[in-house]
Amino acid sequence: MPIQKFDADDNKQELDICFLGRQIDRFNEPEDLQKHIDEEQLDFVAFPLTKLPPCLEQDGKDLPSEYDLAASTNYVDLKDRAGSGVGVVSSWISTDSDRVSEEFKNYSADALREEIDLAAFWGMYTCILPTPD
Repeated sequence: MPIQKFDADDNKQELDICFLGRQIDRFNEPEDLQKHIDEEQLDFVAFPLTKLPPCLEQDGKDLPSEYDLAASTNYVDLKDRAGSGVGVVSSWISTDSDRVSEEFKNYSADALREEIDLAAFWGMYTCILPTPD
């Protein structure tokens, strides 16, 4: 649905600000990102920034003292097409839930900072954050 903007003289202008995109599980090469966008006529593609940490693949009780980031793909330079890639922050991150320990909250906060830093390093303008618990 177009959005209407009125200026001081009551002149109406329609703005087309709808974006279309989809999430992919991963991609192997940076060219895959542009391929998805071109072939499917999308404005953006969302993809996970990191892989699940090994400590969370089991029971998640033996957390290391520091988060060890494992990027989901090799280096992606989005500076030329910055709006085309949207980072998806790990859904397991929980910094404010009453259902997790303080240790897990701290581990999650470290992970959140590192994933946002990775997105900035890759030149992303946008990230999708997990919903609060």
